Amino acid sequence: MDTGLNIADVREVARGHLFAYEKARPGERYILGGQDLTLKQLLDELSKISGLPLADHAGPHGLAYAFACFDEFWTGRVLGKEPRATRER
Repeated sequence: MDTGLNIADVREVARGHLFAYEKARPGERYILGGQDLTLKQLLDELSKISGLPLADHAGPHGLAYAFACFDEFWTGRVLGKEPRATRER
């Protein structure tokens, strides 16, 4: 998938919450974030940390799309739950 994520250390996010609790004025809002990474960059970093190799190929787009269609129908409409995959993601 060609997507990006913002990765933040949970300890830094917790510190940000504590700081906001102690110092913020009512009505103020904050965005707590870290580093913007592509999914590929994140997977590369996890591969380095874990020592496990990355998959050397991507799955077929058509298969993923078909699963998303099925999951939207079955999980979303029939079971009334949040689908694991959608055609929009």
